[in-house]
Amino acid sequence: MLGGCKVNAAIPVGVGEGGNMTAYFEALSYAGVLTIAVIVDPDRGSHIDELTQRLRNEFDLIIASS
Repeated sequence: MLGGCKVNAAIPVGVGEGGNMTAYFEALSYAGVLTIAVIVDPDRGSHIDELTQRLRNEFDLIIASS
């Protein structure tokens, strides 16, 4: 409960310092759901679609093997 309301979902959001990280991931498991946020520096990481598709493919393999 938050402010008297049931929380049904949560999304991880982090603020990094920037530094030399082109991409980083935030993961949060809440109420039986795993949510992953992908944060990418748009000036240095132009392949976000490919990156997220590869991540999805890996999770599909994990799910299929369980």
